[in-house]
Amino acid sequence: RDMCEIVERLTEDLGVAACRKGWLKGSEAEFRRKDWSGQINELARKEAYNPHRSPIIETNLKDDLHSFRGARNLMNHKVRSRIEETRRNKQFAERMMQGPRLVAELVSLKRKVK
Repeated sequence: RDMCEIVERLTEDLGVAACRKGWLKGSEAEFRRKDWSGQINELARKEAYNPHRSPIIETNLKDDLHSFRGARNLMNHKVRSRIEETRRNKQFAERMMQGPRLVAELVSLKRKVK
């Protein structure tokens, strides 16, 4: 859960920085009001950017962030069998290994916005 919150916070930080630097058309307050999914989509949507700016988040990273976002509540789901538990644990481990990579990518992208 902590890793998910870190990635969510960094996503918001990236969007806020993009708003402050004039990359995104919307205001910082508008961006902050969006949920995590909305923020990810906004950062990947070409129409959200001012002219001569392209999306900070590419399609592959957008898909990875949405996939990772689903891991937040993964362990809260009850399982009915050992097979389901094994699948859930494997999926959770895969998502948590994805976390540090996403953190590194978001930090790198934020540096580019400056």
